[in-house]
Amino acid sequence: MSEAKSGSNTALMRTTTVPAMLRNTVVVFGSERFLVKATGKEWAVDWMQVHEVRDGRIVRFREYTDTAAIAEAYA
Repeated sequence: MSEAKSGSNTALMRTTTVPAMLRNTVVVFGSERFLVKATGKEWAVDWMQVHEVRDGRIVRFREYTDTAAIAEAYA
């Protein structure tokens, strides 16, 4: 786990990388928890990232997460 700090948030993140390359696709699972200092609300979500790799470079990136939970913490 790692802690990341920015202007308005404190985060606790955990990531798990799936090491196998599947047809040049890398899948990463993670979770994070942030406290929004401005509202005093916290959000916690799980997420998944899909990285498509060609010739050793990421050529496409997609992320899936609960954006409604994040928006609610800022409201």
